[in-house]
Amino acid sequence: LFVLILLPINWGIETFKWQLLIKKIQNISFIQALKSVLIGLFIGFFTPQRIGEIPGRVLTLNSSNRAAGMSMMLVGSIIQTIINSSMGLIGLSFLSLSWLNHRWATIWSISIIFLLLSMLLFLPTIANYLKSKFSNEKIKNVCCSLSKISSKDLAKLFFITLLRYIIYSIQFYLCIRFCHINISLSEAAIAISCIYLFITITPSFAIADAGLRGSYALVFIGLYSSQTINIATAGILVWCINVVIPMIIGSIMMKDIK
Repeated sequence: LFVLILLPINWGIETFKWQLLIKKIQNISFIQALKSVLIGLFIGFFTPQRIGEIPGRVLTLNSSNRAAGMSMMLVGSIIQTIINSSMGLIGLSFLSLSWLNHRWATIWSISIIFLLLSMLLFLPTIANYLKSKFSNEKIKNVCCSLSKISSKDLAKLFFITLLRYIIYSIQFYLCIRFCHINISLSEAAIAISCIYLFITITPSFAIADAGLRGSYALVFIGLYSSQTINIATAGILVWCINVVIPMIIGSIMMKDIK
C-alpha cells in the first residue's frame, strides 16, 4: 500500500519540525528527534487530547532544557491546530455552499481563518506583550520562548505543518480508495478536511480516536456515499497506520529512557 510508504514521510516531516522547534534550545540528531517524537506519541496516546505528548516528547532532552522544550512543543501544537482548523473551515464552507447554499457560512469561515492566521503571524509579538502581564514563572517562560521565534522560522514551521497535513490527508484518501468507497477527489477533500477539523476540536483520549474517526467519517463521507462499513473501516484504518504503528514503535523506544 502506498499509504504505508507515506507513513515514514509523515512522521519524518514531524521529526524535522521538532528539530526546527528546539534548535535554539538543544541540537539533536534526526534519529534522536524521531525517538523523541515517537515516545511522545506513545505517552500522549493514553491522555486526553494527547496532552501527555508534550512532556513525553521532552524526556529525551537534557533535564535543564525540558521546560523550554515543552514551550516549543506547545508552539508546534498551536500551529498544527491553526492549520487543521483553517483547512477544515475551508472544507466546511464548500460543504455549506453545496448542501445548504449558505454564503454566510463561507464569510464567517474566511473571517475566522484570517483571524487564526493573523494570530500565527503575530504570535511572537503577542507573546512578548503577554510575558510582562503574568506573574506565574511557567507562563512567563512559555511566553518568553514564543517571543524568540523569528518570522523566518515561523514561516518554515507553517509550511512544514501544512505539508504534513497534505500528506496525512492523502493517506486518508488512499484508505478511502482502498476500501472501494465511490466518491470523487473533491468530495473526499471536503469530507477529510471536515473530519480533521472536528477531531481537532473534540476532547478525547487518543486511544478512543478509532471510534471518533470512524464516527466523523460516517458523518461527512456519508454525505456522499452510503457504504457505511467501508467508510468506518477507512477511518479506522488510517488511524491504525498513522497512530497505532508509530505508537507501538515509541513504546519499544521507552525502555531506553532512564
